[in-house]
Amino acid sequence: DAMERLGEVAGCSKISLGGSDIVRHPLVQRIVDAYEE
Repeated sequence: DAMERLGEVAGCSKISLGGSDIVRHPLVQRIVDAYEE
């Protein structure tokens, strides 16, 4: 939803991050993994 709404806003860009981009708390990694399933 946010990607669609904000994609046309001047100054905003779209990027995609994957699990290899996350270098944070292990819980954050598990959340990203859950969305990729």
